[in-house]
Amino acid sequence: LAVSVSSMWSGFGYSFLLFLAGLKGISREIIESAMVDGANGRQILLRIVVPILRPVITVVTILTVLGAMQMFPLVVAMTNGGPGFSTQVPVMTIYNECFRSHNYGYASALSTLFGLVLLILSMLQIEAARRNN
Repeated sequence: LAVSVSSMWSGFGYSFLLFLAGLKGISREIIESAMVDGANGRQILLRIVVPILRPVITVVTILTVLGAMQMFPLVVAMTNGGPGFSTQVPVMTIYNECFRSHNYGYASALSTLFGLVLLILSMLQIEAARRNN
């Protein structure tokens, strides 16, 4: 729980600034014209604001997922992967295989595989965002 809260708190500011910039980019005229046409707050949010912010949502989602997968320094500083393996993240496994078990080849293979997984996740999220636009 402590690692999750710390991670959310550390990434909140950057995500907030991205969303704030996206919201500032929405023209007041669009919102006012929707209100004149009889749209309520929920309709404005779901039919105007969210579609306009979809690229920002995509970027924040990609950065959050990639950041969560690579949360090595925070986990090492707070729990060192324990108790047991409850806060073990993929990068921690790679680190342990390389520097504690001295399985350099296996750690290299894990690193390559992990990089490919991150690349595929990013490509899937970008493709999903393109389909929604």
